[in-house]
Amino acid sequence: MIAKLMVMLAALAALWIISKLLTRIREQGSELKRRQQAEALRKQAEALKDESERAKREADIIDLEQDPETGDFREKR
Repeated sequence: MIAKLMVMLAALAALWIISKLLTRIREQGSELKRRQQAEALRKQAEALKDESERAKREADIIDLEQDPETGDFREKR
């Protein structure tokens, strides 16, 4: 009887440990996903900034100015 009780307690302990490990793995996966999304957003923002800088340089070369309201380029006055 005591042996059966000990086996059941050991099984419950093993299930509890497995549950805790799976929770940690899930948390690490969520953190990794958040980091990947943040990195993707950072790269996207950097690409947009680079594109804007490139457009401004091209506009300076061909003597244009950016309209502050629309963001379009037009000839300087």
